[in-house]
Amino acid sequence: MADSDLPTAPSSTPAAPSIPSTAQLPTPAATPTATTRKPMKKANRPYTVQQRWKAERAAKAAAGERTSPVGAAVVRGVVWWTFVAFVTSCLVSRMVTESWLWGRDEEAGSYGRKLNREVVRLLLSRPREILLNDQELAMHDGTHEGFPIFIAIDGDVYDVSAAPKTYGPGGGYSFFAGKDAARAYVTGCFKDHLTHDLRGLSEKELASLEGWKQFYKNHKKYFKVGHVLHQAIPEDAPIPAPCK
Repeated sequence: MADSDLPTAPSSTPAAPSIPSTAQLPTPAATPTATTRKPMKKANRPYTVQQRWKAERAAKAAAGERTSPVGAAVVRGVVWWTFVAFVTSCLVSRMVTESWLWGRDEEAGSYGRKLNREVVRLLLSRPREILLNDQELAMHDGTHEGFPIFIAIDGDVYDVSAAPKTYGPGGGYSFFAGKDAARAYVTGCFKDHLTHDLRGLSEKELASLEGWKQFYKNHKKYFKVGHVLHQAIPEDAPIPAPCK
């Protein structure tokens, strides 16, 4: 018998099973994790903040820490901002009206009368100084409703509306309103020298006039508004007679 006719003995080592490639393996389904969250909607943020705040308060209470009630915090906030607003109002009042309570702390019923016009003029950036003639200046004597009270000294015009009882009708110096009575300021002749004519005055009297101009210029209630242009005094006009 030929060797090729003999049966072949089985192999003692079994054939290894075939291993599928990585590409053939099924992809496992993604499992949700606990850290995966959807983005928070803006509408839910106040609620979330409130819940977090409640949780913090509960944790403090459980730990024995003292927590203030919600109402107390609100009251403290209201009191604080009310105090800030009051102090701010007082400071602004002091700067504008020279009083702490908008004039009510100095004289009853004088609201607005103690207005520091110079400060208001600077704050509101009043327009350029005005230019008047004698007729226009006369309209500011306190007898025309809606017109402020003006006086003039040697061409400079000042607003004295803050003192209507002094320069308005019936006031002690009402004869100064609506005109340039520079001569009368130094001579004291309030009947015959209510004029801007300064001819014949001495150097001492002219220096006194300059003092009056500085008085009104630096006053806290009165302020300069412009100038008045006078008609030229005729050369043959007589010099005002000395005050009797």
